[in-house]
Amino acid sequence: MLIYENRTRKIEAYMLDREHWDDFALLFGERGACGGCWCMYWRLKKAQFEAQKGEKNKQAMRQLVENGQPVGVLLYIDSQPAGWCAAAPREEYKRL
Repeated sequence: MLIYENRTRKIEAYMLDREHWDDFALLFGERGACGGCWCMYWRLKKAQFEAQKGEKNKQAMRQLVENGQPVGVLLYIDSQPAGWCAAAPREEYKRL
């Protein structure tokens, strides 16, 4: 966990884990951020990504989190989910 605080704002960063999943889902919204991506675009080959857009991508990301795999950092401003940055070992990004 990383925390930055000044007089007006508190910024926190946490590795995405089970404890923070609901905030991640809230941040990504009903559509999974960008058209059902759920931040799986770079992790899957194109055909697989297209075949599982939406709920299946959400479940794939959820499974990674449940398995304790590194997937990224969830950012908060004043205790509200506000940003996301994917971060994992290079070999997890099959499209790169």
